[in-house]
Amino acid sequence: MKTKELLGMLLLFLSAINFASCSDDDELSPITLEYEDSNVIFDNEIRTFNLTPFSGETTPLHIKGGDGNYKITNSDESVVRVNFDGTKISLQAQSLGNAFVKIEDAANNSYTLSVIIKYREFANAIVQRKYIITGDGLTVGDKTKLENEIKATDFTDKYLFTYKDAENSIGSVCVWNKDNKTKEYNFTNELIKLSEENAILIAGEYKLHEYNKVTIQGENYSEVLYVTRSFFSLIGTRMNNFPNPTYCYIKDLTEQYKSVYPKAEHIYIIYEVMSTLKL
Repeated sequence: MKTKELLGMLLLFLSAINFASCSDDDELSPITLEYEDSNVIFDNEIRTFNLTPFSGETTPLHIKGGDGNYKITNSDESVVRVNFDGTKISLQAQSLGNAFVKIEDAANNSYTLSVIIKYREFANAIVQRKYIITGDGLTVGDKTKLENEIKATDFTDKYLFTYKDAENSIGSVCVWNKDNKTKEYNFTNELIKLSEENAILIAGEYKLHEYNKVTIQGENYSEVLYVTRSFFSLIGTRMNNFPNPTYCYIKDLTEQYKSVYPKAEHIYIIYEVMSTLKL
């Protein structure tokens, strides 16, 4: 009798284990999003997708997990259009703003993706600067005096450019000074290509053949930057705590000081900047 009881208890125990095992097998994995290319990882922790108003349709995101019976809810179709074919989604910007795309299945699993449509922004911090003053008629004293005058008014520390068209040709810019004060202006951006004959002489044999001419304008303010990658060697030894710069910004101050220093041929400030994409 005891043997039968023990055998019955053993069978009951094994049945319980088997039932628990089957329950674990039936548990659904959470809903996630994945790119088709396994080498490109979508961040399912942050669950945020950033676009500009000029972005085309995104690469499809495949929906994984859940029970496979998905439905999509878009909180604001005026901000983003969601293309859904039952197993994957793609996004297309419509206007500036935020929207939430919610994915649900029949088993009450859900996943919410935050979609942010904003202009592309680049923060450009000045990490080093150099003053170039040329003119055969200038004395050493003249050059030293002029350089000190330029330094006394050279307060710019950082630029934050916000590009407001698909070609990155117009937008607004915030200019920070060394006291962390900022002012906002408008800017235009134009690619310039010059022949050898018309190239701009900067110093020695260094000539500017191709650059982006960035014109910053506002009330009682005007500034022109020649943006290039070609003049890092003019700065000299770089500080070890900064990585390689992204761009050189060249400011031509010749006309500004020419009346006081008529023997000056060229007067430039060259900024080495580190650029960081904000979107």
